[in-house]
Amino acid sequence: MNTSTITAIHKKAQLLFQQRIKDANTFWSNVSEEEAQHLIGTSRLIDGDSKFAEKVVKLHKHNDAILYNLYKHYENSTKKRNYYKNGIVNKKLIKEEEGKALTKKIAVFLPHVSWTGGMKMIFTLGDILKHKGYHIDYYIPYNSTGEILNLEVGPISLQAITYENDSSIQSFSSQYDLAIATYWDLIFPLYQNFKKTVHFGQGDYNTFSNKPEKIKMLQLFYSLPVHHMGVSSFLTDIMRQNYNRKSWIVPCSVNLNKFNVNKNLEKENYILVIGNASNIYKNTKETIENLLPIAEKLNTHIKWVTPTEGEFNHHLVETIINPSQAELVRLLQKAKVLVNGSLIEAFSLPPLEAMACGTPVVASNSMGILQYAVNAKNILLFPFKNYELMREHISTIYTKPEIELSLIKEGLETARDYEEGAINEMNFELIENEFLVSRFIKPF
Repeated sequence: MNTSTITAIHKKAQLLFQQRIKDANTFWSNVSEEEAQHLIGTSRLIDGDSKFAEKVVKLHKHNDAILYNLYKHYENSTKKRNYYKNGIVNKKLIKEEEGKALTKKIAVFLPHVSWTGGMKMIFTLGDILKHKGYHIDYYIPYNSTGEILNLEVGPISLQAITYENDSSIQSFSSQYDLAIATYWDLIFPLYQNFKKTVHFGQGDYNTFSNKPEKIKMLQLFYSLPVHHMGVSSFLTDIMRQNYNRKSWIVPCSVNLNKFNVNKNLEKENYILVIGNASNIYKNTKETIENLLPIAEKLNTHIKWVTPTEGEFNHHLVETIINPSQAELVRLLQKAKVLVNGSLIEAFSLPPLEAMACGTPVVASNSMGILQYAVNAKNILLFPFKNYELMREHISTIYTKPEIELSLIKEGLETARDYEEGAINEMNFELIENEFLVSRFIKPF
């Protein structure tokens, strides 16, 4: 994949991102009050709350889609099911909807082609669905529609189908049972063009924001009747608190065949840091700066793994750029301790991978890490930017072997709880039962 292709993809993605915000604003500005009620009522119904949709019916502001969705919602309650079913004007609707055959084809829309933790989660999800017999097509914005691009995204090689703009999606959307939006701006065009859409949140920083203008902007997308899933309870809490939406948890997993303890390797005297310094939320540069005093005190050094060229020049810091998977595993296995100083994370996978490799972890409480991290049990946590406590934790691991060994033991048990096979099976069952066989139809 050449540089010009990457540049074209990212330029097109940025143009579409800005256009979607304008289009979503226009959409909500033009819908009638009744149509807005249909959208909100269906969204709430998707999330399991029927009150809003039922109120729409009582006010006689419903349509057949609202009645059909309530009929399906109450399929285990004979009285209510029949009430809403009998109200449907177009009697063919039920037969048409229930007679539709599944194609077992899913369209996954990629937001970009940079190698990030989020992209790793997206491709893992695609692999789970492929393993279960679903046909997965990846789509990427580009200067054409229908062209096949051979992409290299980090260690992943794949083919993706291009689309030039959102209006071109209509030309192929009918082939699929489901579309997966991997970033929030994709929700709007996919909702418009596909029968069913799921938003897969991996923790973008706009969603984390508490700024009223950001929340208002994302509400234009999150309020649409699509399903939501995210990688941790932290994300589900944000979706509930800021957007009044339910988001199912599909946690990340760790491949214990790759990330494990290698008894043939001895621990080495270094502190390992993994993160991209260009991402301010990773807080990598400031974390390393505040590790230098303890590294000097303990007569150790820091190995910094980064996907791009680093800017940190210090005799105690060794920069390792974009290592292979095998090399990364060895670095995790041999490290004395992994340190993560992120300000905020949706899940935070490297600490879990370090646990699987038998390496103790010191990390900031980045919220998403609490999906699996228990302070003073399988990890030592510190409030973000409390670097004094961070250094105390590292000193504890270096000077108190009983605590170090306890952290390693508990970390290994935690990693086993997130073993790839079991987690992937659980995630697939959720996706299939809640989304792929979803009972609900779009309100208009």
